[in-house]
Amino acid sequence: MDEKQVRAIMLFIAAGTKVLSARLVLMLALFMTFGLFVWAMYMPTPERIGAATIFTLLVFLPSIKADSKHNEDAKNATTGE
Repeated sequence: MDEKQVRAIMLFIAAGTKVLSARLVLMLALFMTFGLFVWAMYMPTPERIGAATIFTLLVFLPSIKADSKHNEDAKNATTGE
């Protein structure tokens, strides 16, 4: 194996761990949001529904942005740009 092949393998391993961790974070956020909305709908008040909504926006917007940025980086790495 030459140095170029080793670098390619290391790049694929690094990208794989980033994808895995990003997906796990999204799954954790999904479960937390589900639990919060169950709590909010058990005895609905405007405060509970507002808290669940604000939590959902604050958790998912940055994670979706990070995931889309990672997808663009992975696409650029495979095309060589």
